[in-house]
Amino acid sequence: MNLKEQHFLIDIDGTITKYRKTATQPEFTLFHNCFLPVIRDLMLRHGWEKTAAEKALFESVHNVLRWDYGELLRKFRIPRGEADDAMRRRHEEMLDFRPDTVELIRRLHTAGAHLYIISNNPYWGCRWKLQRANLDTAAFEHIFSTDHTGGCKSLDYVWEFVLARIGAEPDSINTLGDDPREDGILPLSLGAGRAFILARPGTGANTDPRIHLLENALDVLNFFEK
Repeated sequence: MNLKEQHFLIDIDGTITKYRKTATQPEFTLFHNCFLPVIRDLMLRHGWEKTAAEKALFESVHNVLRWDYGELLRKFRIPRGEADDAMRRRHEEMLDFRPDTVELIRRLHTAGAHLYIISNNPYWGCRWKLQRANLDTAAFEHIFSTDHTGGCKSLDYVWEFVLARIGAEPDSINTLGDDPREDGILPLSLGAGRAFILARPGTGANTDPRIHLLENALDVLNFFEK
């Protein structure tokens, strides 16, 4: 198959980047998010009181579909350069990345494939995680982040929105992720052609021939070289 005719919708968490154990420890998180403490601490540096800062952040993100870190920075008057430095350091501390997925993305980009991110992160969360993986965001034609789609990719309407925007035939639409349902079964039911899932232990048997379970992301290339 000609990769120049193929579209790849790629997940981030668990697919490109992966959290270290410290990222889930309560002392490093705020509202179960390991990056919001950075915004809170920057607010404190700029005169906020801790309880007030955390209350303001909670009201800005809890049950709010379309929020982004960039909006928080503007809202709370945090200098962008200061926040970028702090968030990059935090991503270095909290995240590792999968070299096989990074290499696959680079090879697909070189081959002329159409690449997109579809993620349960807001836009700047995606950007910082891609930077952590040393990936140039210019390699992707679009980042379908939660603040753009209005929800997570576990929801039907998110995939409906994204697949309609791509506007390609099923056989040219591929997903790459680590969750068999939201990166595989769901998009396939709504118009994607095939799914590549980075299988975890206990993923179980696969009965859908359109879902390809992989141990290494580079095995995607084997499919298109046949």
